[in-house]
Amino acid sequence: MPRRFIVLLILIIGSGVFTNANANAKNSVVNGSPVKIMPLDFNLRHKLPSASTPWYGWQLFSWKNWITRPSSGPLLMPIADGHLPMSVFQASFAAILQQPISLFTKNYLHSMATIQKLDPNDLHEQVQLKDPNGVKPPFVVQTVVRFPNAWARLIRIGKLAKILSSKSSDHLIMTSVFGYISKDQILTNPKIQQIIRRLDVTGRTPYAINTQGIVNINEIGEFGSMITFFYPLGAHETLLVSDFALGVKNKILNLGFHVGSLNFTGEGVLLGDNPVLNTSTGIGAGLPAYTEELFLDMWRGLN
Repeated sequence: MPRRFIVLLILIIGSGVFTNANANAKNSVVNGSPVKIMPLDFNLRHKLPSASTPWYGWQLFSWKNWITRPSSGPLLMPIADGHLPMSVFQASFAAILQQPISLFTKNYLHSMATIQKLDPNDLHEQVQLKDPNGVKPPFVVQTVVRFPNAWARLIRIGKLAKILSSKSSDHLIMTSVFGYISKDQILTNPKIQQIIRRLDVTGRTPYAINTQGIVNINEIGEFGSMITFFYPLGAHETLLVSDFALGVKNKILNLGFHVGSLNFTGEGVLLGDNPVLNTSTGIGAGLPAYTEELFLDMWRGLN
């Protein structure tokens, strides 16, 4: 096997996230998933998901195309001027929760018990911050997402051979800073109302908004964010709508190659089409499947 093939293979695996795809999957890639795959910009003004069938859509954009979208402003985290070229993976999810809207308070959502319940497959640890001015610090959580064992072994080999950077890791580390916006804040703050209008697909006023800014994403990403809206439907039903964005460095996305029937392109791995590198679940299944799993865990955990 040519050395160039081996070197590029290890580099791709060591990077962890891949691709340059910008089309939606036609069917769910998560085995047994109840979701209905929709276009990313689905509309809930005239029809809602059923209680048993959430909606999910995703798309990968070039930076130029993503930044012009109305939803980009609320989802964009502060990034440095002259940031590295990147593309943005965006996903949306909508589901009915069999819970009263009053459950979704800041204290309930911003607790480690809830975080573990919503994302049971990854490792989470609360980061304790102290504000010198006595202001209550935000809720901050560090998450470790482990790569499949096959990826981890090849990453270690690549580091020993000095093919990979010493910073390359067999896991993905993310630090999330959470925020919460109550209905009173929504009704009295015009800036918040403007954010809602840019993301709104329901035509309704939310009861609460939970925000998650993702920073320090190893060597993979420039930024990440999730904004989740909670809408009252009835005495014991709540509509959940969540938007997720991840800015991935193009130098990671552009790794890859196609040799004969061996498709090691970034697109193939991201979409879960590579039988060698992709696993059936988790981050190894590809970003669309992994994000779908995260949303499903959130839906099941909140139910």
